[in-house]
Amino acid sequence: MEPTAPDDAPRNRAPRWIGPALALSFALNVAALVTPFLETESLLGRPKLYSLPRSVELMWSARLYALALLVVAFSIVFPFAKLIVLWRAWRSANPSERLLRQLAFVESYGKWSMLDVFIVCLLLSLTGDQYFIAGRPLVGLPCFLAAIVISMLCGEVLGQRLSAHRPQPQARAKLGWVLLAAAAHVAAVFMPFLQVDSFWLSSHHVSIASMARSLYALDWAAWAPAFSITLFVVLAPVASLAAQYRGESESATFLQRWSMLDVFLLALVVYLVEGKSFVPTAIGNGAYWLAAAMGFSLVARRVARASAA
Repeated sequence: MEPTAPDDAPRNRAPRWIGPALALSFALNVAALVTPFLETESLLGRPKLYSLPRSVELMWSARLYALALLVVAFSIVFPFAKLIVLWRAWRSANPSERLLRQLAFVESYGKWSMLDVFIVCLLLSLTGDQYFIAGRPLVGLPCFLAAIVISMLCGEVLGQRLSAHRPQPQARAKLGWVLLAAAAHVAAVFMPFLQVDSFWLSSHHVSIASMARSLYALDWAAWAPAFSITLFVVLAPVASLAAQYRGESESATFLQRWSMLDVFLLALVVYLVEGKSFVPTAIGNGAYWLAAAMGFSLVARRVARASAA
């Protein structure tokens, strides 16, 4: 029997719109499973459609079992598991401590469902302005992105209403670590992290900034992913650093849940392992700055928490 919350626990006063929003997120998740994300076409080959199940199939057939399981876990299983937790939290009049812990957990890891979105964005940016190969975003991509963002927004509202988010106390982050993290982040945004490396393809460099610009220039289905890169990969990490420096624990924790530089870095690693056969690439200095920005940000948080302990 599931333990009940104490009598002084906050009762559920979640808005009524949460239910329809969760239903919409569920429908969009289902649509994303059956609708392709991306269409690729080469000069001598037939067009190929890529969807979530198809990407898992390709990784599994290439014996990249760990990566296949990673995509299954975060992009297929986790979104539906999260919706179940959110639905239970919304319907519960007096949520138990166990349910509140589950709510906090799914919110902490909700951003990792964006992994497949960022992988597709990488493919689209690499195939842009090419003659022998081309990529075109399809409706499955914005459907999946919308499903993730809607569920994350619902989770934020439920977490605030039910006090599921308990930020760890932390002192004001050290200015030196914040400046190092900010400088590395700026370098990571503007320095190329990949370069097309093939005799048959146009050689161009790809940075986070250039990738966002190229996505905005594509079909409407790529506009939402382009905006998500601008908001979650470029701006949110900087805002999180600013909140850490000001010692605003609650704001910093909230912004960290929406800062996706770490998810983008994992998407880059997945592409380097699995996607180079599709578009041959060479790694650029921007990839190392990505890792440095993540490292400095992590150190800044750890130092601030240690100072508050």
